[in-house]
Amino acid sequence: MTVRIVLDHRHYGVHKDVSETEIAGEFADYATLMPPPRIRSDEYAIDEDALLAALPEGFLPAPPRHILLAVSDEDGGTGQSGLSQFRNWAKYFDAYTLNIYKPTPDAEAGR
Repeated sequence: MTVRIVLDHRHYGVHKDVSETEIAGEFADYATLMPPPRIRSDEYAIDEDALLAALPEGFLPAPPRHILLAVSDEDGGTGQSGLSQFRNWAKYFDAYTLNIYKPTPDAEAGR
């Protein structure tokens, strides 16, 4: 099983894909839904150390503290906060965003 990772660059709200990779493991190895009470329904606890260790060398164009992190699916993504190594989500006008893609329902069912 692998997890899809997409790096994009956000400039005044417009996202442009920069690069893409797949990392070994399952989505839950890197992100788990926070238990209630949570601020948003899609707020995740991110294992930043595991995520950084799994990324290919040189994949990030800047130190993690300069890169936003989002949990995404094919319909969009939600920026994450409460991070220790990546940049907490906010309305930055010019930033890289690392998107961790949730598996599709078909992938979760093993199809």
